[in-house]
Amino acid sequence: MKLAVALLLAPAAAYVPLRASMQRASTLVRADEEPEAMDLDLGEMFELFDEADPEGVAEREAAKKAEEEAAAKEAAKLAMMVEGASAPFGFWDPAGLSKLGTPATQAWFKAAELKHSRVAMAATVGWIVNEAGIVFDGNIATGVPFSSLGKGVQAWE
Repeated sequence: MKLAVALLLAPAAAYVPLRASMQRASTLVRADEEPEAMDLDLGEMFELFDEADPEGVAEREAAKKAEEEAAAKEAAKLAMMVEGASAPFGFWDPAGLSKLGTPATQAWFKAAELKHSRVAMAATVGWIVNEAGIVFDGNIATGVPFSSLGKGVQAWE
């Protein structure tokens, strides 16, 4: 009964064989058949893939171009940086000291900057040690021990 209903409801075209001109060659390869050998090198294979996906090619080319532009921009930025400049700030000289004097004067400025920055770092460590309550043994002067100095601003009073 079910078969009879299915046959009645199915369209007539389902039972008519395809004409020879309408039949397509099978794209399946059977296990007993040997696939056709394709003598393509890697470049030709990529060309075939690119022909099949032109939008993907355009996207890849646009991404590659954007990457190259970003690299060129970064290289130009690095080329503009001078000695003493650091990313992300670049060259910072609000007082214009880099334009003063000879190369010997510039060398003296650099040495003075290093010396003063090291003294400032040592002073910061000393302040932290003093606030932590760590004191040296002995006297800072004759009859004045380090422990009598106090902490923080009190040490200056």
